[in-house]
Amino acid sequence: MKFALLAVTAIQLGTCVDASPAKDLAEKVEVNGWWEQETSASLENRAIKPGKTFALTQVKNTNYQVRGAPFDLLKTYAKYHTRPPKSLQGAIKTYSKAKGEEAISPRIGPKHGTQKGWVQAFPSFDFDSEYVVPVTIGTPGQRTYLNLDTGSADLWTFSSDTYLPAQRGHTLYKPKNSDTSKLVPGEKWSIEYGDGSGASGILYRDRVEIGETYVKSQAIESAIHVSESIFEDGFSHGILGMGFGRINSVLPTKQKTYMENVQDSLAEPVFTADLQKQRPGTYSFGYINKDQHKGSIYYQKSVSEEFWQVSLNGYRVGPGSFNPYSFTAIVDTGTTLLLAPGPIVKAYYARVKGARLHKRMGVMVFPCESHLPDFIFGMGPYRGTVPGHYMSYGENGDGSCYGGLQTSDDLPFAILGGILLKAQFVVFNIANHTIGFANKETINE
Repeated sequence: MKFALLAVTAIQLGTCVDASPAKDLAEKVEVNGWWEQETSASLENRAIKPGKTFALTQVKNTNYQVRGAPFDLLKTYAKYHTRPPKSLQGAIKTYSKAKGEEAISPRIGPKHGTQKGWVQAFPSFDFDSEYVVPVTIGTPGQRTYLNLDTGSADLWTFSSDTYLPAQRGHTLYKPKNSDTSKLVPGEKWSIEYGDGSGASGILYRDRVEIGETYVKSQAIESAIHVSESIFEDGFSHGILGMGFGRINSVLPTKQKTYMENVQDSLAEPVFTADLQKQRPGTYSFGYINKDQHKGSIYYQKSVSEEFWQVSLNGYRVGPGSFNPYSFTAIVDTGTTLLLAPGPIVKAYYARVKGARLHKRMGVMVFPCESHLPDFIFGMGPYRGTVPGHYMSYGENGDGSCYGGLQTSDDLPFAILGGILLKAQFVVFNIANHTIGFANKETINE
């Protein structure tokens, strides 16, 4: 797959210091957070201790095609090993037929251990990546491009170990060409998705460099087996997991993520996501750029030791009143849609003229000419705004458009994905597992 590289920057910013639902339908979640001014010291553009600060601009896949909300919703169910609801069976059949597959393709649980999982039909997905970031592995350095994902904790890549047909079109990590590469005997890894696709392989330790930072001995998961649906994506050559190491897939010894290893060399142990609509966004490391947000940042400690997970306490649709509704959600740069509890989805689309549940595809759609109201979410006293025109996820082809907000009811948690994240500035502090949100300038419709 051909792709164009937009501006890739690793900017050395100085050696700064290394209709509202009933309340009883909602989870009872306590929101404990604080405003930025209440912290002992601000991290914004301040030199506190020796360390690195830098920013990475995403690289855009100019051939990326939006597949539609049903496709991305099914991918999310697959990612989190959750049985999709009956309402999505039509979507499963549609995408399976489009790929010339049987509609039923069994999948049973994770491979590791004795746990038994559910059996479910999924089409195999084309893991077509929209944006990646540059990563350099080994000595001398080998440049590759990985998908930065806060919803996982594995750094895996296509390599010279990968089964030969799956190497086609990919940039390969070649351990034998690196003076600092070391195979770790006895360690294996396997990532498997609900559709039966996945990747697995062996473990190396090697030097990894991102921007102005590096880790001398980072765990590199070298792929041997890769599913066809994954290796067909010639744009991304692996995953850069930025979640917590507790969900790392290496066995018998879980490995730390790059961010967990590099945090002491940063001016501050943070990275931020300033994702954008219709253009590449920026990830900044070691500092918080005050020019990328407006107003104060509101922080919360993650309510999970596995995911970047926050507590929310309500929502508002357009200029209406704020509706108390408590639930938890993970912050996942690897998920495209905004997935929220069903009552919230219902309340939002009640304000969209002509919105309906697509009977065959099982997702919310609306007439493309309909006005979409803003969506406002609450996190304690914080109110984050997603402009209405950010809430659309492209045309369906029959005069209707897919909604970027869909239900999370069958998933283990709600998910704050790209639809919401492109309208917010987000801070991830790996040292104390806190997450910060702030509003920012958004593009006009």
